[in-house]
Amino acid sequence: MHTQSKTGKKMKVIAFAIQKGGQGKTKIALHGGFWGLEVGKRVVFLDLDPQNARAKLNNESLVDTQQTAAIGNLSGTLLDLAKLNGYEIPADGATASWLFEAEDQRKPVFFEENGALIQVDSQLASLNFDVNTFPEKMAIARAKFDALANDFDVCIIDTGPGNLYPLIVALGLSDHVIAPCTMDDNAIAGLDSLTANVLEVRKASGMNFDLAPLGILPNKINRARSRHMQSLNALRKTSAWKNHVLPVELFDRGAIEESSTRPVWRTQRGETSSSAAATEMVKACMYIYKMVGLGD
Repeated sequence: MHTQSKTGKKMKVIAFAIQKGGQGKTKIALHGGFWGLEVGKRVVFLDLDPQNARAKLNNESLVDTQQTAAIGNLSGTLLDLAKLNGYEIPADGATASWLFEAEDQRKPVFFEENGALIQVDSQLASLNFDVNTFPEKMAIARAKFDALANDFDVCIIDTGPGNLYPLIVALGLSDHVIAPCTMDDNAIAGLDSLTANVLEVRKASGMNFDLAPLGILPNKINRARSRHMQSLNALRKTSAWKNHVLPVELFDRGAIEESSTRPVWRTQRGETSSSAAATEMVKACMYIYKMVGLGD
């Protein structure tokens, strides 16, 4: 566990990453940030996952424009929350490609008093990885994070399964990486490719950046499926990743998918929920925050 954040300041950076789609990264990233807000932290979200977004026709911003589609996209969900909270959305808010441009000094968009967003944009999907310029881009990103650390306690990064460039940068900046993982063989393979790609980039670029500790969070487990329970047991006890598996898990609960602009531990009326989904998510978030030095 890092006792000092990589930013050199107190802001902790938690990335949610695995090179396999459908693992629940966005939902868990949202809840990770919501938990920070719940316990009084100042939280900034960085959305590096453009895969579920819809492009507006009049600009390059990849933001869901349909309310029903916003649930699956971190930027869309938080922009919906900004509207619900009465916060204006500035046209010049920071977008994800801002991270790699030194001259771009735009600011995150606030969706509540202590919560802000750096939203995904179309340029992110077209970034081309170049080992020759990677050290320079990494330095720019580090400087941006140092600046963010003046205003926020936690940065939550949601990554996509596709573009390697922002994914590697996210891992290089993070104090901890959480890999939500469903109980299937392809998901486990996604862990292997994630690690292999990071090591290859580090070797090719000549950069000796530290890899953030990896914590695997078993997700979408169905108790009624014996194979799921067998896979969970194998992941924890016999797999090559057994020492990285967190001692918490999330079962397949409809309430998590239905929660959008509110965390699953809050009812629609804002009251505390005592559901199994709420209990499991709170336990997972508490463990993650303690792991990075932000909890008791």
